[in-house]
Amino acid sequence: MKKPKPPELRQATTKYDKEWYSEIVPFGIPATVSMKQRKPHPYWVPPWDNKYEWDNNRVEEIAHLLKNNEPIYCVGPPATGKTTTCFQMASMLQWGVRLVRCTGNTTEKDLFGRWLLTEKGMAFMPGALAYAWIHGLWAIANEFDMLKPEVAVGLHDTVLTDEGQIVMAVKDPDTGEYKEEILNRHKNFRIACTANTIRGDNVERYAGAEAQNEATISRFPYIIHFDYLAPDMEARVLISKTDVEEETADAMVAVANICRMNQDLGFIFDLRMLLAWAKWFKRLGLARATRGAIFNKVNRVDALEVKKTIGGKLNRIIRIDQFDVEGE
Repeated sequence: MKKPKPPELRQATTKYDKEWYSEIVPFGIPATVSMKQRKPHPYWVPPWDNKYEWDNNRVEEIAHLLKNNEPIYCVGPPATGKTTTCFQMASMLQWGVRLVRCTGNTTEKDLFGRWLLTEKGMAFMPGALAYAWIHGLWAIANEFDMLKPEVAVGLHDTVLTDEGQIVMAVKDPDTGEYKEEILNRHKNFRIACTANTIRGDNVERYAGAEAQNEATISRFPYIIHFDYLAPDMEARVLISKTDVEEETADAMVAVANICRMNQDLGFIFDLRMLLAWAKWFKRLGLARATRGAIFNKVNRVDALEVKKTIGGKLNRIIRIDQFDVEGE
């Protein structure tokens, strides 16, 4: 599949560019969903990764939502590309990104702004969402399902609707009185939310995740589900990121997929674990890499289950005999 050129090799423009759009079509976005590059915000545009493995279907879905200025909700297991796909699309489009980190302690003031005392008196400091709203950035609310539902509801009539408003109190310099002022929404503002759960599913695997209000979920017109990459794509990621041999990468991906199918395991064998395993395999060999990157991260019951399930298979494929849960 043809990969788009890195953004630094293209002239950023807000004008229609037929040649540039012709490059994006084989990349997976139909001509009907082609979008204009934005006038770049150098500080906020994410770096380009020319080794990133794209899922064309997810790219097309995100592109439709971006073009039509609709909120995006990406859900799926860890390390399946929910946030990274948005970042790489933003890089390709020269679209500035404001990452919004969501936790159980995030408040509406963190999102929309607060008044702070400065040397010149009280000043309004926009929150992460308000900053993106004003400056036309793509706000990416990471770990959205970690937000308290009552905080997420605060997005209903602000950033999750076409008629949304963000209002702040402004001090009149002449009278000294405060009055409400509407912050204008920039035409290029967009919002994407990424999460591991939706409607409270699998919250036992993701400590702190919250079942969001039904009215919050209904604000998203189309939910995009991310899953693990196809085995050949995941193997290419291991090879490009860690320089392991193709045979080794294929074996490691096969092991990860066996673990993913085992519902009795209490951990998730995601791409981050795979990458760590491959990196340490190159440094210390299979036995020690397996202990440090897999067994030592999980409880002993899971470690023994993994050994029982995949030990023999892994030894046959990579032809290394030492595969112990314990030992030097």
